[in-house]
Amino acid sequence: MTASATRVARSDIQRRPIETPAIRAVPPPQGAVVATPPPSCSTVYVGSTPNLDCGGAFYSSVPQGYKVIPPPVGAAVTTLPDGAVDQNIGGTTYFTFGGAYYRPFYSGSSVIYEVVTKPG
Repeated sequence: MTASATRVARSDIQRRPIETPAIRAVPPPQGAVVATPPPSCSTVYVGSTPNLDCGGAFYSSVPQGYKVIPPPVGAAVTTLPDGAVDQNIGGTTYFTFGGAYYRPFYSGSSVIYEVVTKPG
């Protein structure tokens, strides 16, 4: 050790938690086709058209499998996708995820979320 070096006692070392990067959920790219949808999907209807809601990623049945589609305006879901963020727009609370806007409303005593066009 040199004359100018000093020892640092182990008790003097400040330990900081290791910061990990935030993990953010994102939907798959629109237009992608998969052979089978994820296992956690539920069927949603807009009019008489059935689609699958797989946690904020929407799929439509096509001959090659299931195609990722834009969130269908008018679809009603019982849960928000993981990663949805609330926004107050014009005094109304909306939730956004993957470019979709969800507006909450009551159906009886349950909260339902409807996919709506971008408010503004």
